[in-house]
Amino acid sequence: MERVDPVSYEDLSSEIGNVVRTYGTEYGSFGNQAQVLAHVPPAAHHLAAMLMELKARAGIKLRYIELAVTCVSKMNECD
Repeated sequence: MERVDPVSYEDLSSEIGNVVRTYGTEYGSFGNQAQVLAHVPPAAHHLAAMLMELKARAGIKLRYIELAVTCVSKMNECD
């Protein structure tokens, strides 16, 4: 059972919805995370945009970003 109901991409403004949808579908398999983060649209927008920008710049290896996300998820006892 979900702890937090996901927010539909269609329920977000077009600017935020497009960024969050892209993050949830094209960045990686983070659809659930994107839809939960969408409960706070500014945070979802900025986090998703930042992660996609870091990936595009390739200044930080994607592996390190994913390790950080995984470690924080583990600390928060996410499945």
